[in-house]
Amino acid sequence: MKLTETELLNFVQSIPDRCKSERDIILRAGQGKWDTRVRKSFAAALEGWLCQHFDLSTVESKRFLYAEGCNPIPTNLRGGAFFGTKMHPDAALIMGDKRLVAIELDHGTKGSQVRNALAKASFSVVLGGFDRALVLFFVDPPKSPANLKRQDGEQRILALYQQQFNTALYVL
Repeated sequence: MKLTETELLNFVQSIPDRCKSERDIILRAGQGKWDTRVRKSFAAALEGWLCQHFDLSTVESKRFLYAEGCNPIPTNLRGGAFFGTKMHPDAALIMGDKRLVAIELDHGTKGSQVRNALAKASFSVVLGGFDRALVLFFVDPPKSPANLKRQDGEQRILALYQQQFNTALYVL
C-alpha cells in the first residue's frame, strides 16, 4: 500500500484516544523499568494500530514506526545535542527522511513531571528536526488525569507550545 504523509498525520490524531482505550494493556505489559517496559508495549500497540489501519505487514510498518529498544531511530535522523547530550524521542513516525512526529512517553503525578515531559518533547522539534511532537503523559495511580487540573496559566503555556513548537500534551 502507498501511504501518504497526510494519511499518516491523520492517523496520528487517533493515537491519544487509542492509548486511553488500551492504557492498562500498555502500562502492564512486560517487565523491567517503566521506560523500557512501556516503550516496548507502546511500540507493539502502535505497530498493531498502524498495521490494522493501513493494512500493512509488520515489516512494512517498520518503514514508518521507530521506537527505542525495538526499531531505533536511524542515527542520521536523530536530533542534535543539547549541552552535549543527544536528544531523541521514545518513538517516532518517519516517512523517508521526513521526521513527521516525535512521541514522548512519560508518567507521574506532579505538574513538574508534566512540565519536564513537555519541555523534553519540544526539543525534538527545536533540535531534532521533527515537524511536531506528541507527549503521552500517563498519570500514576492512585491519581487520575482529573487531579492535574488545567488552569489559565497551564492553558496559555499549552497553547504556546502548540503554536510555537508544534508540541501537544495528552494526559492519560
